[in-house]
Amino acid sequence: MAAPEVAPTLKQVPEWVAELEQATPTEAKKLAVPKDNAELREKWKRWVKDYAELPVELVRANPAAAAFPGVVKPGTKPVTDFRFSVDMNQPRWQFTGLYAAPGEIVTVALPAEATKRGLKVRIGCHTDNITKQEKWSRFPSISRATELKEPTTRIANPFGGLVYIEVPRDKDRGGIEMKTYGGYIWLDEKVDSARPPVVDARITGGVAAPSYRLGVTRPEQWSAQLAATGAPWGEMAGKRFIFSLPIDILRTVKDPEAVMRYWDKVLDDAWKFGGWRGERHVPERFVPDIMISAGYLHSGYPFMGHYVHAKEVVDLETLKTKGNWGFFHELGHNHEGQAYTFDGFVEVVVNLHTLYLMKSMANLDARQARPGWKPEEELKKVVGGSEDAFARLALYVPLIDAFGFEALTKTFQTYWAKDGLQGVGTGNQQKIDAFVERYSTTVGKNCADYFALVHLKCSEPVAKKLSSLPRFMPAGLEQAPAAK
Repeated sequence: MAAPEVAPTLKQVPEWVAELEQATPTEAKKLAVPKDNAELREKWKRWVKDYAELPVELVRANPAAAAFPGVVKPGTKPVTDFRFSVDMNQPRWQFTGLYAAPGEIVTVALPAEATKRGLKVRIGCHTDNITKQEKWSRFPSISRATELKEPTTRIANPFGGLVYIEVPRDKDRGGIEMKTYGGYIWLDEKVDSARPPVVDARITGGVAAPSYRLGVTRPEQWSAQLAATGAPWGEMAGKRFIFSLPIDILRTVKDPEAVMRYWDKVLDDAWKFGGWRGERHVPERFVPDIMISAGYLHSGYPFMGHYVHAKEVVDLETLKTKGNWGFFHELGHNHEGQAYTFDGFVEVVVNLHTLYLMKSMANLDARQARPGWKPEEELKKVVGGSEDAFARLALYVPLIDAFGFEALTKTFQTYWAKDGLQGVGTGNQQKIDAFVERYSTTVGKNCADYFALVHLKCSEPVAKKLSSLPRFMPAGLEQAPAAK
């Protein structure tokens, strides 16, 4: 079998590349990049740009790749003339089942008619750019992608990584785009899953990486992949959710089917609670990294976490009994509609989604879901004017107690119904008015006074509309004055 194309010699690359390689940070050799050091930041900005634009013939393995994301086991045979069927019904990333070694050239060949389809090839699932951080544990940008505009395309990544084909969303799918705080959701798409259009790609380069597909990969096949692979990363995929994980974590998973069925249910329940109609057509993704662009975790595609989370995401026994607030929170952002989220409430409303998933997946109610959180005490704070996120979250607990999570779902559904966003507007008062009116109508109670008590007062016309409904006020707050 032919060997992979090798990296260029030192003499072929610009001198600054050797300097960059020597300076590339690792977890063991972190690099301080203070925001006030304009000269250093400008140097790295230029380096990152130029490094990404090196001609493929001049790309070679960065020595720091051995620390992260890892290197291919010596002696592992590369693939040649690997065939991959690209499902054009499935937008975003499609894993080829390959891992490219750092600096290795991967060649993708397509039929000529497919070069105008907007396809890309990507090496590396770690797409977070950490430039804004002030201390780096890795190179700021370690994923590479290029358009497949020619019948044959070559790509190489100094850090290596899992190999994907990226598929753009076909406008012929139709549908309506709904913004969330973790991205977007498309509703009413037309997808012919019975006869998906396919593009046949031929790939040379890379080695086989473990790829588990729920309902497709048999246990003995998965065990054989794990035993034989020389790749440092692989994937586990359900119908709704996909994990890119290091090989040492994948080898700890005794029952990948049970793990992926659990997470598919999480995603189904997240969709259900958000009131989104129809079916999810594009799965979500999770990728752990040694350093991410922001926060402890963050939402998006993929939603990102730290290395410690790689183990947590497959710890099924803990997930069943304790859930995972952080994971559910970030998935909540991916399902949190902007239309019903008030100013200052992005990190509040998202946790309605979190609370629901903690209940549906671990049977923990609102008072058990977060250790140390006492909604009754927090509610007093928000009545007093607190803008703390967990104080504000407590204002929803009496509503959940009285009317259940179902009332929230039914209210969310009103936004996604035909003409459901008509009249809502983007202003904060417009959002408050719409939610107070729609929630009150859903539960058949006038909640205007309660929302006013917690500083979400609706406008007078809305208050008048609701005046004929029986007044709702939680126990202990019955003497609260009516909204004026």
